[in-house]
Amino acid sequence: MAGLILFVVGHLGNGKQKKVVESFATAWEHGDYRTMYSQLDSQSRQAVSLPEFTGAYRTAGLTATIQ
Repeated sequence: MAGLILFVVGHLGNGKQKKVVESFATAWEHGDYRTMYSQLDSQSRQAVSLPEFTGAYRTAGLTATIQ
């Protein structure tokens, strides 16, 4: 999944967008949900807590059978 995100941004995003997505994808690959969460904007962080965010990404990983 992270590879797909990087592929899409590599073809569509500017340098700054690409760097943000690469950082997010790398954190996801390492299970670093706190870093991923910190990259959300303040409105998104107000809408979802870190535990909710973490749970959602863990569930997504299990659903997608990420290894």
